[in-house]
Amino acid sequence: MQLVRSTTPRPRSGLVTFLAWITLVPSAIGVLGGAVSLLIMPRLAVALVLAGSVTTFVTALGLRRRRNWARLAFIWILSFAILNAFISLYRARWAPQRETLALVVVFVLAAVNGLIIASLSSDRIREEFDSGD
Repeated sequence: MQLVRSTTPRPRSGLVTFLAWITLVPSAIGVLGGAVSLLIMPRLAVALVLAGSVTTFVTALGLRRRRNWARLAFIWILSFAILNAFISLYRARWAPQRETLALVVVFVLAAVNGLIIASLSSDRIREEFDSGD
């Protein structure tokens, strides 16, 4: 018995395409800048930043091609960004006049990333992605 694939294309949301493109450009710049920085000053911290940029770039490519592993990795990256923002806020020694601004920025970042995570987790968006991985 032979399996026949449907020729009807899956619907593609503008949100996923937008997220993929808006992530591809800065992560590509991060890869180039990280590679140059690593050549100039080979340090572990620079190598970790480069690895993060490469990971984000590959994830954005997968997101653009509607790969489910990329959707899950992108959710993880956004979750890590939220966690990192709160940890940085806790560890930073903010001047009193900037403390309120820092709190607002972190909470806005958390809210926006949370909304994107919720959207990427929705049934409508999940249906766009392949289930073969």
